[in-house]
Amino acid sequence: GMCAGVIITGLYLSRKPLLKRALLTCLFAGAGVAALGGLMVWATNAPSDMTLPVASFNDLDGKPVRLDRFVGKPIVVNLWATWCPPCRREMPMLMQAQASSPEAVFVFANQGEPAQTIRHYLSQAHIDSANVILDSRLDIAHLAGSSALPTTLFFSKEGKLQSIRMGGLSAATLAAVVVNLVVASTVSFMLLFQDLRLVLSEPCFR
Repeated sequence: GMCAGVIITGLYLSRKPLLKRALLTCLFAGAGVAALGGLMVWATNAPSDMTLPVASFNDLDGKPVRLDRFVGKPIVVNLWATWCPPCRREMPMLMQAQASSPEAVFVFANQGEPAQTIRHYLSQAHIDSANVILDSRLDIAHLAGSSALPTTLFFSKEGKLQSIRMGGLSAATLAAVVVNLVVASTVSFMLLFQDLRLVLSEPCFR
């Protein structure tokens, strides 16, 4: 169990250099063991019954987007605003993680700002606008009980809330949580298990 999990995580990281570098930074800092062994200790208490909102939110083009359409993969929902300095600092890192982690979905739910303001910021910062939605009434923040920005919500592939982080994220922390969610996914686990079927037949200790 524990040995197999370490091997599986190692193989996944070997395919994701960005996440590997970030997580190794966390490990060498002495926080990696805690992150892998009790990954959700650092987060605030998540509402036990919260799932992805079923309401529609508009994207920057005014098209409705339902978050539950992303069910099937782990989902990271970041609550942010252009006026929030920590949000602006972590946005490039989150976008990078989105690009390097197709096994997970990243959604950027802007809190209460008009589309024109958001477009201007994204253009000035040279940030992709993929999966940016408008939470004009702060519905997601209210459901999560969040009163601060940025707030990041981590959902399982079934759409059930696993953890909440209020405040800025480091690359190492984000990498550790995303890896945990992806490895916990049954589909991803089975794919990795197929790759490791020979390795896992060997004992971890001799």
